Amino acid sequence: MPAAQTLQQKGVEVVKGDLNDEGSIKQALQSAHSAKSRDVRQGKAIADTAVAAGAQYFIYSPESHAGKISGGKYPVDVYDAKPDLEQYIRSLPIKSASHQGHSCRTLEA
Repeated sequence: MPAAQTLQQKGVEVVKGDLNDEGSIKQALQSAHSAKSRDVRQGKAIADTAVAAGAQYFIYSPESHAGKISGGKYPVDVYDAKPDLEQYIRSLPIKSASHQGHSCRTLEA
């Protein structure tokens, strides 16, 4: 069963938006309680829009810093930038949580 259907069965309203279009993000997050993201650039845009829309919670997907873990041998830009997104989200006036695999870590605003 697709993840969106599972969420809907639990009472979550799932909306569709274009993550490269700020207007689409604003429309999708209007009256939202929570928002989720996993991409860095788009994550910042969604986080900013969630704060502006008055959302109370933001959930994002962090990754381990591959370059740091491998001593610089295996840099992976998309993963290595995730700690920057986490730091950015922590600086915003919104409660947030990160979800990586089967664990969830809560960060308070």
